[in-house]
Amino acid sequence: MDTAILFLPERMTSNKANSIFNTIRGILHNQLNLNIVIQNLQNSPPIYEQITSIKNALVFVSIYDSIYLEKFENFQPLFKIKTKSSDNILVIPQKATVRHLKELAGGKVLITKGIDHNCVNPVILYLIKNCGIFFAPKSLSIYYEPKTLLDQLLKSDASAILTNTFQFDLWEADEQQSLKILGKCPEESEIVALIGPKFNVRKLKKNFNDWLQEHGSDYFKDGYKLQSIDKYENILLIEAIEGLGYKLKDFIENYPDLIIKNIKSKLAEEVETLNEKYSGLQVFNEKLVDMYKEIRESHDRLYQEIDSAVENQILFLKDGTIIGISRGFMNWVQKSRPEIIGKNINDFINPNINKPFNELIQQVDYGLIKSFGIRLKNTNDNDTTAKMDFTILELRDSKVVMGIVSMITDR
Repeated sequence: MDTAILFLPERMTSNKANSIFNTIRGILHNQLNLNIVIQNLQNSPPIYEQITSIKNALVFVSIYDSIYLEKFENFQPLFKIKTKSSDNILVIPQKATVRHLKELAGGKVLITKGIDHNCVNPVILYLIKNCGIFFAPKSLSIYYEPKTLLDQLLKSDASAILTNTFQFDLWEADEQQSLKILGKCPEESEIVALIGPKFNVRKLKKNFNDWLQEHGSDYFKDGYKLQSIDKYENILLIEAIEGLGYKLKDFIENYPDLIIKNIKSKLAEEVETLNEKYSGLQVFNEKLVDMYKEIRESHDRLYQEIDSAVENQILFLKDGTIIGISRGFMNWVQKSRPEIIGKNINDFINPNINKPFNELIQQVDYGLIKSFGIRLKNTNDNDTTAKMDFTILELRDSKVVMGIVSMITDR
């Protein structure tokens, strides 16, 4: 019987933890024929040195530490321990040719509710940084959300959906077959059991997986479960770390600080972008105020000139609304300013030509005609014929028409 040194913390923090590890110790002894000797970790030397110096060590570490020990110290994962929960999964259409996380860069990814808060995960950080992210509506009930999400993935321009295994299991079998899982990333922290390079890991894993099959795919104990480890378990996580620009070893050795730095950097970028937008809005607002002042001043000057003119002048918009009149025009129609301003020019003028007034003004705007005969109506409704010359005035915000009445004769 081979002996494995099981490294545990110097002091177990709870009876529950003792119970879990004692159960695992019994399984390893009875099913894998391993003699388990417990050795408590000390405060020094560094934990990595304590573990890697023993080639027949058995350790329980975080997922990041497990990647480090597997990649750089030749340790091999046996199984993992996690709470009874689901995994995050990145789902793409079955027909999609995407094979790696980086191929989603620039595309759109839908994140379902319940996952968007978990932004410290490197996979989610990568998606936020490199993809267009949009979230599932918060009002959707989980009982009909999966079908809606499936429709959004297959019928929209979304490249993938980040959901979890629980929601995925709610889909019908034929719906699941139209999709494939690009990769997994843990929704919550999990502990991985690794064993040193001295052992024949392939045989140990086979014996452990055979035992798991007899007890169900997952073995539960005190709210935790033992799970087998897929060969490609951490591919998505590793691709995300490297896709964020980190060297795998540097990230794992310093990942808490690096993740916080990444989040701070992202927030700093957002603050800088907001500041740029705010500065741009300030400049735009100042230009807008200046433009308004200029327009207002040009309007005021125009109205003053029209108001003081002795000629029969009238200022109106292209739809006929009168916005300015001279004293001469008021005298001619024998009405006060409030009785004219805001009214339509058709209330006071009819063209001699058998065409609507608006059509004639349109021809004036095009430069086809410059004047035409009109009948001016006075307060007694006695028609008087005259000629009106037109000028189109282009202000910054609109066009207005100025008409000057001349050659007035009684009928």
